[in-house]
Amino acid sequence: MNNRQSGVTFIEMIGTMVIAGILLAMANVGMGYLAASKTIAEANRMLIDIQYARSEAIKWGEVAGMCIADSIQFCDTNSPSTCKCKAGAAAKTYHDGWLIFIDADRNGRFDADTETLLRVGWPPSTGVEMHSNNAIQMGLSLNASGEFLSGDAEGKVYVCYEGDSTAEIPGRRVIVHLSGRTEVQTMAAGESCNPHPVQD
Repeated sequence: MNNRQSGVTFIEMIGTMVIAGILLAMANVGMGYLAASKTIAEANRMLIDIQYARSEAIKWGEVAGMCIADSIQFCDTNSPSTCKCKAGAAAKTYHDGWLIFIDADRNGRFDADTETLLRVGWPPSTGVEMHSNNAIQMGLSLNASGEFLSGDAEGKVYVCYEGDSTAEIPGRRVIVHLSGRTEVQTMAAGESCNPHPVQD
């Protein structure tokens, strides 16, 4: 008769815990890398769309606008009548996407009956937040020379993962200079992604 008992030894249990810890750490690193990559990609997408609006303003010899979309669920360049800019109080968030268009009447809003919709910017990836300063709180306009029509303040969009800029997942700041030139800067850890009030 065999009285030998089966089970997990203390050493086996410790080994399993060590392996589980290593796998968990690797998963966290992977998640952090993915979040940082998404943040960079979304900041670059915003930058490219602003540069596109600027190039179209110069090409058309008209004011090009980029506004925060009200809803783009059914919106595309083939059915522009479904596309609208957000109205009302200053939004300062680009979470719902944006519209790029030739702003013939220069009112900063897309008029489907009389204006050309150039591009629809879809909402950012899950977890990525976009907040702007007052200079582009509802959108931006660029003249036929490619200059940013804001008065005297640069436009800034803060792109962060889950609203925070950290050492592991730093936020990105997309800047539109008065000349219309754009750039992306890396934000410091702890720097606010949604300053109140957003006026800088």
